[in-house]
Amino acid sequence: MTASSASLALVGVIAIILLVAGTTEARVRSSAEWQGRRIYQVMTDRFSCTDNANAPNCNVNEYCGGSYQGLVNQLDYIAGMGFNAIWISPIVQNYQGGYHGYWATNWFAVNPNFGSEQDLINFVDACHSRDIWVMLDIVVNHAGPVGTDYSQVYPFNQSEHYHSMCQVSQYDCFTEEVYTCRLADLPDLNQTVPFVREQLTKALLWALNTFQFDGLRADTVMYIDQGYWSQLWNAIGQPYIAGEVWSSFSCNLAYAQYGVPATINYPLYYTVRNVFQSNGNMQQLGTAWRQQATLPHPQWELNFVDNQDNDRFLQATSSIPCYKSALAYIFFTDGVPTVYYGTEQYFQGTVSDNTNRQALWPSNYAQTDMYNFLKKVNGAYSSLNVTNYPVEERWQDESFYCLIRGPMMLCTTNTDSQSQTRTIPNLPFAGLGTVCDYFSGGYCQNGQATMTITINAGDSPILIMKQQ
Repeated sequence: MTASSASLALVGVIAIILLVAGTTEARVRSSAEWQGRRIYQVMTDRFSCTDNANAPNCNVNEYCGGSYQGLVNQLDYIAGMGFNAIWISPIVQNYQGGYHGYWATNWFAVNPNFGSEQDLINFVDACHSRDIWVMLDIVVNHAGPVGTDYSQVYPFNQSEHYHSMCQVSQYDCFTEEVYTCRLADLPDLNQTVPFVREQLTKALLWALNTFQFDGLRADTVMYIDQGYWSQLWNAIGQPYIAGEVWSSFSCNLAYAQYGVPATINYPLYYTVRNVFQSNGNMQQLGTAWRQQATLPHPQWELNFVDNQDNDRFLQATSSIPCYKSALAYIFFTDGVPTVYYGTEQYFQGTVSDNTNRQALWPSNYAQTDMYNFLKKVNGAYSSLNVTNYPVEERWQDESFYCLIRGPMMLCTTNTDSQSQTRTIPNLPFAGLGTVCDYFSGGYCQNGQATMTITINAGDSPILIMKQQ
């Protein structure tokens, strides 16, 4: 046995001991169990204060006051849209100003700005009582921006716990620079050091056992080698992990084959943005879908249109119909659909000035048209049990795209200025009687194997299914 394999074996033993010794057994869910979940992503600091009536104005560069109790107070708002999973910010204590959670300084203490350990337990319990699962965002690549004053970090308070001081200057995966240099000058943890591996595993088991999270989103996955992720995944009970791999499809493929069960679906994100935000050729959707099908488990990829690291969709276009089409597509193609908080309030904003992370409470949690649209999308997804059926393309050209999943068909267009009509063959509607557009409640036809579909100028996507 080599020194490296001996160290990995030791981590596995420690993980088992911790699981047995823990007061509560973790309830992490497998990747397969996450199929059918629809995720609402929040930034804990920006979603809801404990007392929104007295909430402060939000300086987007500082803590704004969002809390776990605030999340509990607004669970009706999230559940009302039909979401059955919530992705929250990293929970651990952070360097000053780390409202986002990605600047850890203590992996074994919760961030007091969001509430106490008991507040977090209460939030997770409240979610589970509604059959809403909770996804924890984790960071194991780096610490907060402490420079070289590692005494501020627990338990990684020695220089040997980190790589050298070099800076990442390019973002191609599998390079020595990406693995061993600092991203944005954040101290880069050295996972080849046994103490670092052991403590990271212990910290995650503490979080999973104490708070009963159901799955994980992992930050900066491509900055650590695949072997480490595979070891960690096994050590913490093989939960669903959606790993942030922000590079190329080949990189996503490699990490999904060996490392993490799924990745954050940036390849699809860029395609969806190009098609629906920039009126790109809709045949790109088919190309992206076929590429995604080469992954070991394309149905586990985490699909999204917006998130905390990118400009919001409506920053570059005012087309609500195209926005709705993009959202509907990420729900009904392969993958686990995820919607970023504020989408339902038509938020704009850029990542360069953090305005894509504004506070939600000034919206008064209004039930907008988009809120109700997402409620319909979630309702159709749930009632049709779409994950029981494969995705099948039925039409694609430059400005019109249709797919089917079992007894439904989604048709979208990338323009809201011109009506689009297509005759779609090989449909599953023959003999079903009347079929209608679920989103509008109208546009009813007699179900046939071939149907002519029109999306009028300014209309939203159409979801054809048997009349309820």
